[in-house]
Amino acid sequence: MKLSLTIKFIIFLHLASIIPLLIVGLSAYEVSRTTLRDELKRSTSQLIQQQQEYLDLQLDQIESLITNISSVETITHALAEEPAPEDSYTRLATQARIGYILDGYANLRGLVSIDIFTLGGNHYHVGDTLDISNIRTDVRDRLVLRARSLGPSEMWAGIEQNVNTVSNTEQVLTVLRLISITDRGSPTTRPIAALVVNYDIDYLYEHFRRIDLGAGGILIVVDSEQRIVYHPNQQIIGSQLSSDLKERLQSTQDDFTATIDGEELLVSYARLSRHGWAVMSLIPTKTLSARAATISTAMGIALLVAFTIAGAAAIIFSYTIVAPLRQLTRRFQLYRADVPGWEAPLPVRGHDEIAELTRWFNLFSESLQMRWKIEDQLRHQATHDALTGLPNRVYFSEQLAMTLARTQAGEESSAAVLFLDLDRFKIVNDSLGHAAGDQVLIITARRLRAAVRMDDTLARLGGDEFAILLNQLNGTDEAIQIADRIKQELGAPFEIQGVEVALRASIGIAIISNTYANPEDLLREADTAMYRAKAAGGTGYMIFDDAMHQQSMEILRLEADLRHAIGRHELHISYQPIIRLDNGAIQGFEALIRWHHPERGEVAPKDFLPLAEETELIQQIDMWVLRSACTDLRHWHEAGHPTLGVSINLSARNFQNMRLVEQIQAIMLETKISPRSIQLEITERAIMTDTERTISILEQLSDLEIQIAIDDFGTNYSSLAFLKRLPANNVKIDRSFVNDISTSLDAATLTSAIIAMGHVLGLKIIAEGVEHSGQQEFLSKHGCDLAQGNLFSLPIRANQVTMLLTNGLNREPVAF
Repeated sequence: MKLSLTIKFIIFLHLASIIPLLIVGLSAYEVSRTTLRDELKRSTSQLIQQQQEYLDLQLDQIESLITNISSVETITHALAEEPAPEDSYTRLATQARIGYILDGYANLRGLVSIDIFTLGGNHYHVGDTLDISNIRTDVRDRLVLRARSLGPSEMWAGIEQNVNTVSNTEQVLTVLRLISITDRGSPTTRPIAALVVNYDIDYLYEHFRRIDLGAGGILIVVDSEQRIVYHPNQQIIGSQLSSDLKERLQSTQDDFTATIDGEELLVSYARLSRHGWAVMSLIPTKTLSARAATISTAMGIALLVAFTIAGAAAIIFSYTIVAPLRQLTRRFQLYRADVPGWEAPLPVRGHDEIAELTRWFNLFSESLQMRWKIEDQLRHQATHDALTGLPNRVYFSEQLAMTLARTQAGEESSAAVLFLDLDRFKIVNDSLGHAAGDQVLIITARRLRAAVRMDDTLARLGGDEFAILLNQLNGTDEAIQIADRIKQELGAPFEIQGVEVALRASIGIAIISNTYANPEDLLREADTAMYRAKAAGGTGYMIFDDAMHQQSMEILRLEADLRHAIGRHELHISYQPIIRLDNGAIQGFEALIRWHHPERGEVAPKDFLPLAEETELIQQIDMWVLRSACTDLRHWHEAGHPTLGVSINLSARNFQNMRLVEQIQAIMLETKISPRSIQLEITERAIMTDTERTISILEQLSDLEIQIAIDDFGTNYSSLAFLKRLPANNVKIDRSFVNDISTSLDAATLTSAIIAMGHVLGLKIIAEGVEHSGQQEFLSKHGCDLAQGNLFSLPIRANQVTMLLTNGLNREPVAF
């Protein structure tokens, strides 16, 4: 049921007025009930305490009586000289003597009778009847047995059946004591009789019945045997207390509640200090709430008044406020339904709160429209790439996760992920600038959109990496067709800053199946397939399969072994001589890292150095090579070859280290090697990774007089202007050019040009990979300064270098 604002306000007013009243009323009721309960418990406890003191006093008086009687020597001597049963004369005389004494107590208030039962079977009596011929033998025997069990110094008081059958009092309060005597010349006492004093329980009844415990409340007195001594109902005096009350009295020390005859009662009790008696009160719990009922009545009246006031206020509100608000309500309904017209400003009339609310609504509509525009922009920015406008990694992962869920549920028949990386994009970015690189990425995104289907998800993951989610495929062949179409779209050349550029990409394909747990696993495998495509020469695609997975696992295991290779002394250095071409002398050696794995054997540098580059282990390895090579060089200097130098490769990763120069200088000092004897080889590609930073570090190393060589020169097509900026001493021609100088005119021309260009810049030229004499002759003819390769010597271990140097070679040591 739809409630109007008026009805809601009426309900609100009623709730707003009723709930506080209910809380206050219930709190007052509970406080009142608790207070009444506490007050009742306190007053009851005081009353029970008073009755406890009263009973203690009465029982103390009775005990004083029986103590006096049992200590009268005339009685004890008469009993001690008890005549034989056939001696009637002596027995009558004894009875007269004892009866005379007992008569003095006969008029005590409440006293029923005094009986003495000798152990010899005689009975002496005084009290409400002189007839002692009719006694209850079972009661007598029980009393005598009880007296003997108590001993001469103990007493017992409790409700008991009168031993005398002709007495007017059926039930009496009985006090027992054993009378004993000490014979002359004997240290011990012997019992002679049981003294029984009976009191009328009506005496106690008259006292207790005057005590008022309120409506339904009763007082009960029980003896040590849990027999009822007093109860308002005289019919149950002398009966046993109920088992439930007995158990609760024994198990608790505080007030408790008990249910008797279907009524819940609050039980308070106190025990007499010496007799084992207990005084308890039983008060119905319903009486506790009787007095609190007035609070409930008052609360009901207050609630009725609150209802009336709230209703009247709601009616006034509906006439004075609700009507003006209906127009605003209508506008909000239009806004919620997204119906045109809600955003039109409302007319503002007057200056009251309703007018102020209308003004705020107009401001709200304006700000909300602006906020929607901003939220749309932020939402788009959070899930899309700012440069290309394509979805980003977050959006792509969400879509991929949904596709995986559909695949696992059997709702997606076939799907695949394409991971794409542009080939040689970095060259464009570094040579033409980042602005040109951004333009290339925008063109790539546009062409990829044209190559994929309408329902496919295309995203830029970062840098020059793109991913495509292909849904509802007709098999792997369709994914391959799309990959071929992407190659065709990207392959069309275009012009950037006057330079013609043709895009090429390596593509990895991973087919989606229900074995994948999360999107990252699928992306990783597509990425792995892309790297396999790039390693195969690029500009192609690879489909991820189990073999790639095994290869990836092998790389992971190889990486783990490489991390421990230095500590396990598995790495070693081989040295290849660098020869002067003009006279054949050894100029120095290049330190080449080698790895002898205990299980794999010799691991080729091409298999582990790229892995070391990716995992940043190369920094640790390069510093180890530098320290080891400097140590070996110091030994060769000390052996008589002080002008020899050593060349060490330095990875691009090292230039990310802020302390690189400091670490290299520390190794020089540690090994006592002159910086002029050290040449650091840096690849042209490494320099172009972060040109400004790398050149700055190279200048610092050059200031230390460390020699700098540009390795693999020519492979990245550096310009002459770029080479002039480098603080280099030497240039190393890449072996790919040296290999082809005898068979390729282009290679020969380029090699001779590099030699000439280097000499113009004042650099020495080193050719690497010289394998036969024809290459040596070409290099010597064109003025190449230095060369290295298997033609001169294979890489050798440090202990073989000394042998090579002392083997009669013609050498003229010249510093780098």
